[in-house]
Amino acid sequence: MLPNKLYVYTRNDIRIPLRIASNLAITINGDRIRFYIRIASISEDFNATSIAYGETSINELVDEVLFKARVVLYPIIPCESVEESRLILLYREVYHVRVYGVDKGAVITFKVFFKDVSSEPISIEPTRFY
Repeated sequence: MLPNKLYVYTRNDIRIPLRIASNLAITINGDRIRFYIRIASISEDFNATSIAYGETSINELVDEVLFKARVVLYPIIPCESVEESRLILLYREVYHVRVYGVDKGAVITFKVFFKDVSSEPISIEPTRFY
């Protein structure tokens, strides 16, 4: 998915001009494709990214496709990057990492819970894997 084929909007329906659109995570349920993607606006660098959510119908995937999405996971502090979304949609969970600092910064995995797949997050918690 290329930045010029993805229109991303904020919570207040303001369109974000994209510089980066990468690390797509998708699920298919029936004829619906749901995706989370790492994005950065033209005013941000590669170390300040967010996660956007979008969905479309499989039937719309013909010729050139223009996707629409909404930012659902923002950085909380200035030196933070939100990336690498991984989905467990059956349980309305999205795992992702937050990177803090530019050089040798901390990387922490978080789990976010959503009321439904297209809503705002209702909780976020750090997690670890054994």
